[in-house]
Amino acid sequence: MVNQKSIIIGFLVAVILYFVIGFILPAYSLYAAVFLAALLTGYMATTDYMKGAIHGSLVGIFTAVFLIIILMLRSGAAEKIAGLLIILAVGYIGMSILIGALGGFFGALIKLYMGESSKPVTESKEIPKKPEVKEDEDKE
Repeated sequence: MVNQKSIIIGFLVAVILYFVIGFILPAYSLYAAVFLAALLTGYMATTDYMKGAIHGSLVGIFTAVFLIIILMLRSGAAEKIAGLLIILAVGYIGMSILIGALGGFFGALIKLYMGESSKPVTESKEIPKKPEVKEDEDKE
């Protein structure tokens, strides 16, 4: 089952990070934003790494589609760049899915390992003792 809350939070984080990172590294802002948001989403969603990858790829798809729509609205109805935008859209969506799945995978693994190491010890388990073997006294 898909954790919709974590996907929406990841999408919002990805959009905000896209614009923030865009001031520093404009060429890689989409990929960095999707990876970090998918990492967060995978961490929030589950400890299963496959479900984390699915959640991350969904964040990647939604973010890429949203940013492509923004890019198309900014460019207007220019016929000269319509073909370029379609090629760019396919590349953005494909790479966003892969990077999002990778980020979600790592986010779920981080939660899995941090969850195991940070659990408080609530009860002690006793080590079972080996049954004592009695030697026959008749052998002497």
